[in-house]
Amino acid sequence: RHYWFSFVLTLASLYSTFTQIAQGHLAGACQALRDSAAAGVQTQEFMDLLTAERRIEPAPAFLVQVYAMPFMGFHRLDQILATFVSIALSVKSLVAYLAESIDLPLGEVCEELRERDRGNGN
Repeated sequence: RHYWFSFVLTLASLYSTFTQIAQGHLAGACQALRDSAAAGVQTQEFMDLLTAERRIEPAPAFLVQVYAMPFMGFHRLDQILATFVSIALSVKSLVAYLAESIDLPLGEVCEELRERDRGNGN
């Protein structure tokens, strides 16, 4: 009856995992984590691993959480709060990824155009 619910979750998880395997991120995940911890900042390899995961999983997670809300049978305030916090974090993750992948590159393009215009005397 609600098979698409589990299908979406499974598909998103498998796609994310196979993408990470194909790009070699999972093979070096432990080393990337160690390098990041030793450096005290996220290394490029570690950020690539996180980006591969953040590219796929936030949207299906958000949709599944919203879809499942009517079936959860809330009985206590803490259950309701935990659900809304989880949904808010999914939205935050999705918005952060979109801002990083769309907004920041657009800012760089605008800056390049301004630099070009300054060079042309405009």
